Amino acid sequence: MFKYFITLTTLFLLTSFVFSQRIAPIIWEEAIQDLGIVSEGASYTVVFTFANIGTRPVIVDNVRTNCRCIVPFWENTTIEPNGKSEVTIIYDVNKPGMFNKGIYVTFQNYKNAEIIQIKATTDNIEYGLLSRKTAEEEMNKIDLPKINTEQITAKPPGIGSKEGVSRMVPGQPNRKKPKEKEDIPIIYEAELSNRQPSKAFPYMTIREKEMIDEINLLRGNPSDYVSYVQEYIMSMEKEIQKDQSMVSMYLDEISTAYELVKELRLTAPLSILRPHEGVYEAAKVHGADLRGNTQFGHIGSDGSYPWDRIIKAAPDLSGGNENLVGGPYVIRQAIILLLVDSGVLDRGHRKTLLNPHWSYIACRELGQVGTMPNCWIQNFGKK
Repeated sequence: MFKYFITLTTLFLLTSFVFSQRIAPIIWEEAIQDLGIVSEGASYTVVFTFANIGTRPVIVDNVRTNCRCIVPFWENTTIEPNGKSEVTIIYDVNKPGMFNKGIYVTFQNYKNAEIIQIKATTDNIEYGLLSRKTAEEEMNKIDLPKINTEQITAKPPGIGSKEGVSRMVPGQPNRKKPKEKEDIPIIYEAELSNRQPSKAFPYMTIREKEMIDEINLLRGNPSDYVSYVQEYIMSMEKEIQKDQSMVSMYLDEISTAYELVKELRLTAPLSILRPHEGVYEAAKVHGADLRGNTQFGHIGSDGSYPWDRIIKAAPDLSGGNENLVGGPYVIRQAIILLLVDSGVLDRGHRKTLLNPHWSYIACRELGQVGTMPNCWIQNFGKK
């Protein structure tokens, strides 16, 4: 028995150590920097300073982005505990538009990348013409934003001296960190160990079980889920690079997704949710109601709210709540849409997914409701 206890204790300590190796113990002085109004064709220097708040030295492994307009530099030195260092970005403004550039900074021996951001708006974006004043503006004496000229650079940092060159490392934006075994993408949307048994809960479809598995994948280790959100951010940034008219569509979504990344990294593992047939019945009833009325909303045609329906169908529970989502067919994409929750001021869908008090869950796939394709109901319950 004593030997068994020691084994469990050792396993716990080892697990804690491995978990701690995912996030580098650093803090940024200013992780998001807004350059304001910039000139197309100019290059800007942006310096991001960070401090090592851990008990061991850290080393920057790589700095990367999916945009060739950014060249990063960093010091090729060890940063001791309580020490500071910098990542310097040379941003070449080669297109007109509004920009939100995400840059990924990885540290040796730490899996999760740190994200820093540069925001900017060129002075010649369509409809804006921010660098010019019309006759009407002159008449009304409207002050337009001034163009940023303070951070314009003629050459990368360190070029002025041999010492500077020797201590700076040019970034390789297109080099990805070598994949570790655990980084290899999984075939299905939840790991095998987290899936519901195929023959269990026969009242649910396979995809409904997979939705539950994906939610438990998120809740089981929120900081691990960051990598999926980062992929989502990069996909939007690539769309903007292809078509600048997509900026207005994606700008808030990208900004909110970066906010989500920070929250997930600070969120401790949450309870794993168990399927509940009564909770599923509540979702089934409301789903039939939604399809009959061809409207997608939380209030039933009888005036009922989610918690009313859940407690009625599952009287052994004391409360519950509901998420509705529609649009993407892929389950993970639907989860990420709810997590990001762009446009929802209180992030209510995100709070529901990450509520630590839930014990039970049910997911009901509805298909098309009105004009909305691939609709889902997610119901949550507690004792």
